[in-house]
Amino acid sequence: MSELPSQSPEELGLSLDESRFGDERVILNTLEHGVARSVGDIDQFFNDIAPHRNVVELAYAKIEVIGSRGENKLVVVSDDETEILAVFKPDSLRSKEFRDMNELGDDYPRERAAYFVSKHFGFDLVPPTTIRTIDNRTGSLQEFISRDEYRAGSDIARTTNEQMDMIMDSDDVKKLCILDWIIGNADRHSANYLVNLNTDPAAKGRALIAIDNGMGFNSKFYRTKSNLSVKNEKHGGQRVPGPYVHLTFEVESNKPITTTIPEELLAQIADGYQRMSDLDQDITGVDGISLDEAGEMRYRIELLLDKKVFLSGNNFSFITKDIA
Repeated sequence: MSELPSQSPEELGLSLDESRFGDERVILNTLEHGVARSVGDIDQFFNDIAPHRNVVELAYAKIEVIGSRGENKLVVVSDDETEILAVFKPDSLRSKEFRDMNELGDDYPRERAAYFVSKHFGFDLVPPTTIRTIDNRTGSLQEFISRDEYRAGSDIARTTNEQMDMIMDSDDVKKLCILDWIIGNADRHSANYLVNLNTDPAAKGRALIAIDNGMGFNSKFYRTKSNLSVKNEKHGGQRVPGPYVHLTFEVESNKPITTTIPEELLAQIADGYQRMSDLDQDITGVDGISLDEAGEMRYRIELLLDKKVFLSGNNFSFITKDIA
């Protein structure tokens, strides 16, 4: 592997402690120990929530099942000092059927593990997430992000070309591309990230939030594909392209491309890699994530540091063809 960058994130002026989600210790403590009250299916309250369909947008599943493969519940969690609105994604027979037939692990441990990775590398993209049993069902419990400030990337009605340019030029697009490669995410279509409605040049680092991370951390490697259901000439066929489509694949020419990882982001990845023992402990402590899956995550990080370009299923073979 090539030499790691010599400058630390702190030396490059990066702060890894500030979170767009607020005081994460308080939020996690409430999510983990507060009284939880389910108020119903989340799509009863918000119309931009994507269902957990049986079709995985960016992966090729061997076998599909009919109907929705999962549930999103809106939950109020409270303690003596704090009340939080959260999304509860319990395990379900339908999801288990889909995953067993496709040799996949459960969603909810991967939601928790994705939060650990985002926090470890200072990406600050995944809302605080834990695992809880509510009403005798176990699943992931994640802070719900207000739609007053954010909306789903697939909600294109309120997105101007100027906003799209700012979003796609943001630091978050680069970080999300890296996060998805590290966790091997197979399902980052435009309904699975949120866009900051107030994105402007001064807020380049606070443009996106990564939700629905349950299709990561699987031993199988998924080949990604472009989601081109919404045409937009300027942005290559996608109104708001997925980050790794934007950075690793040219839709118009239908060819993989290489985009160099900026020095400061590479340093951030290198810093996280040098502290991997901490992340390994967190990841392997999540029931449902195997040692092999943690090892494959480490290997993908090493590839980023070696190649120094953004990687995805779109350009992996093209970039790494010299690797035996």
